Amino acid sequence: MRVAYDADVDIITIEFDSRKVKESQEVLPGVIVDFDYDDQITAFEIMDASKFTDLSMVSVALHQATKSKASALAEQVSGSSVSVQSNPQEATI
Repeated sequence: MRVAYDADVDIITIEFDSRKVKESQEVLPGVIVDFDYDDQITAFEIMDASKFTDLSMVSVALHQATKSKASALAEQVSGSSVSVQSNPQEATI
């Protein structure tokens, strides 16, 4: 899963996997759902995200998710030096 916020266009994207998108539907004003070729949901996009959510909380959640994943990776690679750079605008969970 990947969660990203694009400040240039004020869109939050929640991507469940990387399957190819067959079609997109606006299910509510400003909420787009992407469907794959098996009619399964692959992603959500929230337009004008800053109008509907507290973006400071989104940024904190993305940072924590990235940090948590980095800690888990560091535990798996015991004895090695692991350096992780986090982008507070995007996280893969």
